[in-house]
Amino acid sequence: MIAIDMDDTLLTDTLTITPGTAEAIKKAIDVGVLVTLATGRMFPSALPFASQLGLNVPLITYQGAIVKDITGKNIMYERFVPSDISCRAIEIARQKNVHIQVYQDDILYSPEDNDKIRRYANVAGVPYTIEPDLYRLAKRFFIWQKCLALTVRKSSASGIAIMTSI
Repeated sequence: MIAIDMDDTLLTDTLTITPGTAEAIKKAIDVGVLVTLATGRMFPSALPFASQLGLNVPLITYQGAIVKDITGKNIMYERFVPSDISCRAIEIARQKNVHIQVYQDDILYSPEDNDKIRRYANVAGVPYTIEPDLYRLAKRFFIWQKCLALTVRKSSASGIAIMTSI
């Protein structure tokens, strides 16, 4: 079995698969190797690339939180973040004025329309939905891929942007 990451591995900087890579994957499949994607991306974002490669096995998506068959109908594994933890993360993000986006039922949500959500949706090739009340969604469940909060401040002496995790 070969499980391939997508960003900065399978995909080029222009978010494409090179012909040589596609051919190597096809050869592996032709000799009986199971090839799948293992990515932090959402299932809908990974699916077009899996289809392009002719994959017909389950995809590992959302940093391993969901494994679905290629049709998206059968979920083999899923792991969600409990509502109380999701609500606490939303609270901290709001207190720190940090952008937050969440995933539920293969839908990307953000509490506001901004350059961060637009850029992410563009790269991922998926639409997004604005939901000002993320707490309402959190009552059910979320898929959290990553939670990294950064503040950016400009050093007055050098003019250099400094990123600090909070």
